[in-house]
Amino acid sequence: MKLHDVYKQLPIEEKIEILMRKGEFVISYEDLDFETWLYAMDGEFVEIVYSIVFNRIEDIRVLENGKRIDKYLENIDITELIN
Repeated sequence: MKLHDVYKQLPIEEKIEILMRKGEFVISYEDLDFETWLYAMDGEFVEIVYSIVFNRIEDIRVLENGKRIDKYLENIDITELIN
């Protein structure tokens, strides 16, 4: 069973607990009223969507087939790698 299938069935509290224990923070971005954090876990990427307005986690989801990864790539600065 894939991580995505298991994650869909878990309550948000368990998703957070597992991600904080096993996940590795990669990058984040801010968009309007939300901040989204990307974690790597078990060979997949997991997003935490945090509402700045309501000061709470709105969603935790596994990225399927690299979808939405382009949002993070826009925020990567490779200037130091080039110089």
